[in-house]
Amino acid sequence: FREDGDLHRDCLARTLEQLGFLKPNHVWVSEACNKVTTFSTLSLEEFAAFVKAYEERQHDGHKELFSRLDKDGSGVVDRSEFEVALMNLGIEPLRHIWDEVLAEVGRDGSKAIGFDAFEEALAILHSRQGFTKFETDLLDEVFQRFDVEDCGYITAKDLPTLLAWLGFEGSGEE
Repeated sequence: FREDGDLHRDCLARTLEQLGFLKPNHVWVSEACNKVTTFSTLSLEEFAAFVKAYEERQHDGHKELFSRLDKDGSGVVDRSEFEVALMNLGIEPLRHIWDEVLAEVGRDGSKAIGFDAFEEALAILHSRQGFTKFETDLLDEVFQRFDVEDCGYITAKDLPTLLAWLGFEGSGEE
């Protein structure tokens, strides 16, 4: 937000990325913004409405993609179709990541998933940022161990100890 408390329209995609949205779609950003205002800047209240409108448009976009992939109209997509969907969204996880996520969301043991599981899988892939559940849990554990002040970040003072614990050698003065 600028000094006057408004956010410029041109900054919306980057702001969504900073909020954790994966590769915001610029067309959807424009559509969501146009639902909220015709002006070039947004107030805080308008920005909150914009984020809600963007989430709704993203959900609709995922539904459209899912429908295009579900060529037979069965209401499910298989692994290969899911891989195509991820590529269309700019996500290219390793095969073992796909397998793990599909196993998590495909609760019935089948290799095909419905739309709700599809969106859940996208959320999991995004939240883990390409790591397995084990790796994410391990990173969280390490972070908690070295966030000694429980402040939500690791200080520069804590970094040499963390790196030594992870097996990196050095004096800590680099």
